[in-house]
Amino acid sequence: MLEFLVSPEHLQFMRVVAASSNVPEPILQDIFTQGARNTLEQLEQWLTALQQSGLLQCENPVRSAEALVGMLLRLDIVRTRPVSVDNSEAEIQAHARFVVDGFVRM
Repeated sequence: MLEFLVSPEHLQFMRVVAASSNVPEPILQDIFTQGARNTLEQLEQWLTALQQSGLLQCENPVRSAEALVGMLLRLDIVRTRPVSVDNSEAEIQAHARFVVDGFVRM
């Protein structure tokens, strides 16, 4: 997921959406529903299943899913402007490992 979100193609897409003030609201809502909302719902289901199985203490899977995604994204969504960021595969994997390990420990 993180590799997709920081890919040059996705960042360019976000730049275009941000620059287009006349994108109709239904289209923006559909983009959110098909991407972020579906991803969050799947993550919520996984967290709920892990909680119910006793493998994870997660009192609020909805908030926890959003927190995990926010931690993964860092400020990359803000960096859709031309800013130099190390988005190498090794850095993406290291960051994802750091976030998920910390999240599970919490």
